[in-house]
Amino acid sequence: RYDVLKGTGAILDRADNYVDISEDIAIEPGEFYYNYVPSTLGEHSIKFEVKDNHGVTREAVVDFVVEDLDVDFSLSTVSDGIVNNPYDLNIGVNEGALIDDIEYELSYVVYGGNLDMEYRGQEVLSGEFYPIDQGVTKYQFIPSSPGNYTIVFTLKDSNGQTVKKTVNVIIRNNEFRFTATAINEEIILSEVGKINYSLTSNYNDDEVEYFMSYEVQGSQGKIIKDNLDINPGVTFEVETGNYNLEFDPSELGSSIITFKVDDSNGNSRTDNVAFNVVNKDFTLLTET
Repeated sequence: RYDVLKGTGAILDRADNYVDISEDIAIEPGEFYYNYVPSTLGEHSIKFEVKDNHGVTREAVVDFVVEDLDVDFSLSTVSDGIVNNPYDLNIGVNEGALIDDIEYELSYVVYGGNLDMEYRGQEVLSGEFYPIDQGVTKYQFIPSSPGNYTIVFTLKDSNGQTVKKTVNVIIRNNEFRFTATAINEEIILSEVGKINYSLTSNYNDDEVEYFMSYEVQGSQGKIIKDNLDINPGVTFEVETGNYNLEFDPSELGSSIITFKVDDSNGNSRTDNVAFNVVNKDFTLLTET
């Protein structure tokens, strides 16, 4: 018979059947073996007691330490970003040996800002543990406020071992600049006025989109972009860089055009250009 003096586990016989603790088992002289399956980490002691039919007993104690598998737990993501943009966060979980019986769960907490975390389109809540497989798993987070973010992940295995890893990300508002300039402030009613606009950002981020609209005060007209007429109040997409627009006046007089550019993160910039729309000058010649 056997007894577990320290730790928690079970004995299996040669056929992998569980042997009840303190159960008398008939054995023959010679060598024999059993398997011990620990269910907790740390120090374990197992006492074996052998008794013959004359009542003579012998005892032996086996001591060993159960350690968890070393696991390589890694995180990688951007070092800085901007508000309301999605960013991938790669999570690596790799053991030295692939053991089917070991299962893993992952949780996280965030300090220094607010964000939404997702996995395959499903929300991942802070402080909750979620199953995670070995290999590389891709989460995605969307920060909703600027700040110095610290995201702490806790990996827990089915043996109760936990490992923590941290990533730090600086999140800023998207700082972009927009200017609009009339190339010639006085234009003729039958012609178009050239407008140059410049749109630049501190971040080269393909996820940010920009949208322009405009209003006209005073003498009316419309904007032409890439040979397409765009009426006041209509929103159209623009890109960073330097580009030309055209103003096609429909009335004589002074026109003030207010341009507004919004980015996809909710930031806005405005600028004005002014035109004086006049008739084409001509001379009337008469003969008498």
